[in-house]
Amino acid sequence: KQWYQRRVREVHQEVVSALACHDSSIYSSSPDGTIARSRLESGFLRLLTTTSLQCKSSSVLRVRTDGKLYLAAGWDGGIRLYSCRKDRFLGLLEAHSPETVTDVVMWGQNRFASAGRDSRVNFWTLY
Repeated sequence: KQWYQRRVREVHQEVVSALACHDSSIYSSSPDGTIARSRLESGFLRLLTTTSLQCKSSSVLRVRTDGKLYLAAGWDGGIRLYSCRKDRFLGLLEAHSPETVTDVVMWGQNRFASAGRDSRVNFWTLY
């Protein structure tokens, strides 16, 4: 098989630090303090929205399986919840020590776990 690069577009002013995909939407975050939602259309990346991250950057982005919610694990150790439909900030979970969130795993539509370099694993249930 041959691999080739599709059309690329700069959506951030700095390096992309986290990336997540759901259906045709692509979410990315950067130390510029934004989360960008883009869509691949006819081979081109189209920027749909940008949302303020409310911290310097995130190390992990995850989209819930039903596509209604996404999470951004910030460099400050907090996990931020956002609505996918309106790209609106919903809340902050104070999860780990600063700069420690290494991964977030989601299962089902209402549960996820976060892990960090602070040696902790936190389990969360959303409703």
